Amino acid sequence: MTLVAKKRQRNINGEELVYTKNISIIQELYRSFRDKDYAGFRALCAPDVEWRQKKGVETVGENLFQSFANDWVQAGFKIERFMTAENAVLVLGRYAGRARARATEESPAEAVHVYFIRDGKVAVFQQYANARSLWEMASLS
Repeated sequence: MTLVAKKRQRNINGEELVYTKNISIIQELYRSFRDKDYAGFRALCAPDVEWRQKKGVETVGENLFQSFANDWVQAGFKIERFMTAENAVLVLGRYAGRARARATEESPAEAVHVYFIRDGKVAVFQQYANARSLWEMASLS
């Protein structure tokens, strides 16, 4: 995953615009996940963060990091585009990786990640993805 630093936009009073702050929060979230920085990940999430069907930063962080460490030889999410709307950040991209069960195969899966920011923290995450491709990557189909 490659993150590109962009010039932060400011209003006429010199204050950073909310949507650029929100993108910065999500970029840092991806960095913390990539670098296996669990403390950094937790600091970016609200204590009651909702992540798919899970709730709470402890549950989400432990399950998410543990799943990738245990089930995947190599995994990543290549970001193609960030989009914002008020307190939401949409991230368009593709998963690519190899599950331990299929260590010789790699297959990409398109996905959209939707994050809602509350008080400068990630409050909600929802993923929209090609489920069949994800199942094939994980050898579930």
